[in-house]
Amino acid sequence: MAGREFSIVHCDIRESVAYRSLSSSNVKEVYWCAHCSRSNTPSGIFRYTLSTWAEDAQLPTSVVLEAKKELAQKNFISYEDETERVRLVRWFRNHAPQNPKHARSLIKEFERESRFGKLHTEQLAEFTVALAQGITTWNADTADYLTMQKSIGRLVRIRDMDTQGALMSAITMELSQAALSARAQLKSLLPNLMLQEATPRNALDDTVSIQKNESKEDYYKEQNKKSVSVKFEEPSVAANDPDYGNVVGSENAMNVTKLSRLAQEAIGATRAKRFR
Repeated sequence: MAGREFSIVHCDIRESVAYRSLSSSNVKEVYWCAHCSRSNTPSGIFRYTLSTWAEDAQLPTSVVLEAKKELAQKNFISYEDETERVRLVRWFRNHAPQNPKHARSLIKEFERESRFGKLHTEQLAEFTVALAQGITTWNADTADYLTMQKSIGRLVRIRDMDTQGALMSAITMELSQAALSARAQLKSLLPNLMLQEATPRNALDDTVSIQKNESKEDYYKEQNKKSVSVKFEEPSVAANDPDYGNVVGSENAMNVTKLSRLAQEAIGATRAKRFR
């Protein structure tokens, strides 16, 4: 099994309390195999069958299955049994974009994904916050930066509509676990993104939902109910770009007041022409 360049992990992981809390060397080996798998992608989400995982780890499938459950419970991975896809949690905290072009290539990874489910929603939220934290040293006046900023703005807006507001809830949850400066940094990246009110940090420790027997889906639903509004607009590009527009969501994120179904179809047609 040969890893890929983007699969390099920080040595700090081995020294973390969470990593040392894993129950056995087998569980740790299963975790490293996911990082170094040939199936891994720059987005940190990929299809990893149980049989392939067991072959890579050189362990019985029963051992890998139990290890996978522990890793999911301790928030090292998320896994979809029906699709056999795995998400490496905190992937972008360790693999943050290095420059605007790198960020744009990762944005394209999310744009190409046709099946945008729960794993991708959570990973895009993590990516967005990691990106905002990493731009502090970038030159915001370059063409590459402005193109990247426009791309992430469009992606967040469209995917939040696709997920009926779950993306905005996931971003709020991600911010609650990030440094206190992350919220201001995200506003710098997307100045017209109105976020949901922050949840107190001590209310969302890494595995709080698991400890309370509450799934992340339940958390997202509850946050959507509490959200007053979600508004997204990029004035600097909106006037010249038909993909942009105001999106206002109330308690139901699909209650779009300024983007009718016909307008969405027009946007789709415009985008199709652009990529021909």
